[in-house]
Amino acid sequence: MIKQLLKGILFGVGFSVALIAAMEIYSKISPPDFQRDHSSTIGLSNEWNSYSHDEQIKKSTAIAVARYTESNDGSYVATISEIYKDNESVMLNIKIGDSYESLRFYPRKDNRLRSGVLIFFTGSPAIERATLYLYDDRIIGYGDMPLATAIEKFKKISITN
Repeated sequence: MIKQLLKGILFGVGFSVALIAAMEIYSKISPPDFQRDHSSTIGLSNEWNSYSHDEQIKKSTAIAVARYTESNDGSYVATISEIYKDNESVMLNIKIGDSYESLRFYPRKDNRLRSGVLIFFTGSPAIERATLYLYDDRIIGYGDMPLATAIEKFKKISITN
């Protein structure tokens, strides 16, 4: 009976060591975080959400504007139309003309259509931090701030950095 117990413990220890080794090897060969899709982290950062609107603009290394166009199936697809970086060395994995499939939506009847979105990025390589909807080129999540105002604030901060 004790022999059977020791076999079980030995098996458990061996299995645990193998699992830890496999996790360590995976962490060494898996791509770094900046190469993974971060769309699931949009808006989940408590730290980011605690910043004021001006602080979010100031902490961004890039912002992008995507405009909606209707597709054949009746959905609306966001396409990147403008990109602003605080300096040219910021690495961004999008370019003007790219479709942003994660922002596709199907409108409901009698709803005001979104005119686009403003996307905030931090770091370099840039990680998406927030996406704010535009209605008539106003940022609803920023108290109806005009899009042009947010872009000008970003450009002013970029010039002073």
